[in-house]
Amino acid sequence: MDFFISPAMAQGGADGGGGLSFLVFTLVLIAVFWFLVIRPQQKRVKAHREMLSELKVDDEVVTNGGDLGRINWLNDNWVGLQVTPEQEWVVQRQLVAHQMPRGTVEQSWAQD
Repeated sequence: MDFFISPAMAQGGADGGGGLSFLVFTLVLIAVFWFLVIRPQQKRVKAHREMLSELKVDDEVVTNGGDLGRINWLNDNWVGLQVTPEQEWVVQRQLVAHQMPRGTVEQSWAQD
């Protein structure tokens, strides 16, 4: 098994300046991680927060659970969501995932 490890490497002789290259590699890895993961996520969170602040009565929305409805009323934390002509649900404002184009709810109710 000794033939797999050269004697110079086993004794720690061939260092090759690993300290600086390791630091540069680490910084490059952090920068790539920042631009590919963290920054886009921050943009999505900001856009979602803006969408939630601009909600108003009669907007048609989809919740995180996939429920489609029209907003009947809303306050800082809660939304009254008309999911069928006879049924209204109260959901947390943070659970609204997307705003839909007008008329989407009527099309959904007509299919049922």
